[in-house]
Amino acid sequence: MAIKFLSEQHLADEMSQKRFLLEARALSSLNHPNIATVYHIGQHEAHPFIVMEYVEGRTLLDHAAAAGSSMEQRLGLMIQIAEAVAYAHGQGIMHRDLKPGNILVTSDGRVKLVDFGLAKLIQSSVRDRLSVAEEFTTTGSILGTVSYLSPEQARSEPIDERSDLFSLGIIFYEILAGRRPHDGDTPVSTLMAIIQSPPAAFPASPPVPEVLQQVVLRLLEKSPDDRYPSAAELLEALRRAAGLPADPTVRFTALPRLRRRRRRA
Repeated sequence: MAIKFLSEQHLADEMSQKRFLLEARALSSLNHPNIATVYHIGQHEAHPFIVMEYVEGRTLLDHAAAAGSSMEQRLGLMIQIAEAVAYAHGQGIMHRDLKPGNILVTSDGRVKLVDFGLAKLIQSSVRDRLSVAEEFTTTGSILGTVSYLSPEQARSEPIDERSDLFSLGIIFYEILAGRRPHDGDTPVSTLMAIIQSPPAAFPASPPVPEVLQQVVLRLLEKSPDDRYPSAAELLEALRRAAGLPADPTVRFTALPRLRRRRRRA
C-alpha cells in the first residue's frame, strides 16, 4: 500500500484541499484492474491522506521504449488504457489530465491509471453521490498538462468525455512514434499547435500500421464531433485492430475518410 498526503504548501489552500478530496472520492468509487485502487480516505492532525494501491513499475513511455517492446505490445498497452478510461467514463468520471506520467505499467505489463486530481464528474448523480458541487468540476481556466490538452481545453471552453479522447490520441501517438504530434518551443507555441496545426506525420521508422494511424488521427481531430463518440467505441476500434472479438453491445461508427495530411520536412 501507499499513503498519499496533501503537501505542506497546499494545506492552507482551500482549492488544493478540495481537489485532493475529489481525487480520493473519484478513485474510491472506481473498481477496475487498470485503475489504482483507493482503500481508505482519512485525516491525521489536519493532514488529509489517501491510502491507495502501491504500483511498482515504470511510467508508460519508459515501458514502451524498453528493448523488445513490439508494435503488438504497444497496441496491448493502448487497449488497457482505453479500457480504464471507458470504465471511468461509464461511471461518470472524466480524468482531464491524461498523460504518460499518470499511467504506470507493472513488471507483468499491467497498466494502472493514477492521479484523478483534476477529475470532472460528468453526471449529476455521480456528483451527488460523491458530494461534490457542480461548479467545482466545470472548466473556467486551463487545467491539465499543456502538451496533452485538447483544443477545447486550451481555449478554456466547456469539455466533455471527448476531451479525454484527444489526450489519449497524443499519448497513443507518442507510444507509437516516440514523440508527440504537436510540440512547440514554448508552452504557448505548443498550445497554438494543438489548436491550429495538424499532427506531424508518423515517422517511417518504426512503421505504424495504417489502421492504428487512422485510429490515432481520428482521436486528434480538432473538433470533438469528428472524434470517436465515446471511449467505448475507441476501445472497439483498438480491439478490431488487434484482431480481438468485438463487443456486440457497442455500436460501431465507421471511420470517416481522413483528409490527406502533408508530411512535414
